Amino acid sequence: MQEYVYIQNYAKRGTLAISESVFDEIVSIAVSKINGVKVKKNQNNFIFSLHKPIVCEIKNGQLIVDLQVIISSQVSVNEVCMALQEEIAYAISSMTEFIPFSVNVKVMGIE
Repeated sequence: MQEYVYIQNYAKRGTLAISESVFDEIVSIAVSKINGVKVKKNQNNFIFSLHKPIVCEIKNGQLIVDLQVIISSQVSVNEVCMALQEEIAYAISSMTEFIPFSVNVKVMGIE
């Protein structure tokens, strides 16, 4: 399993790679732009947790985003999930120019 992905380096002054943690942050920023949705918080009271609500993995040159969210009861679940996928896809492609990816949204609750 890769922990980073190489991207197109137009300046040709060295190798340029992006870490999985950068993709996590990009997804977090994209989610914050959508109204009526928030990222599910960890329920553990421990300092260290193996569970994360945003998981970005790079497998076979493809970025896989798994996202757990809580949606407001005031909005349509289908519309919010579609908006999330579109916003995350736009953010990843515009910020990193990395195209092969999939976005999986799991609704964990409604408030």
